[in-house]
Amino acid sequence: MQIKVRLGAANKCYFGLENQLSSELLSHKVKCLIYRTLIRPVLTHGSETWATGKHGENLLRSLDSKVIWKIFGPVRENGCWRRRKIS
Repeated sequence: MQIKVRLGAANKCYFGLENQLSSELLSHKVKCLIYRTLIRPVLTHGSETWATGKHGENLLRSLDSKVIWKIFGPVRENGCWRRRKIS
């Protein structure tokens, strides 16, 4: 239950910052810094006391994947879409 509450709060934070995360004016490094300092702490606040199972871990990973996808996005190469390599 606590995980769903934190996910809701982190989603609100994510959607509030969505324009900045998809902006071409900011570098990937700055966007990752925004994620690490503004979204991730909202998500993980109090996580030391959670009893997580596989389902809870998958929920946490899904938000993480959504934010990373928004920051790095897809790349079109030779008419095909692929994931951007993260270095």
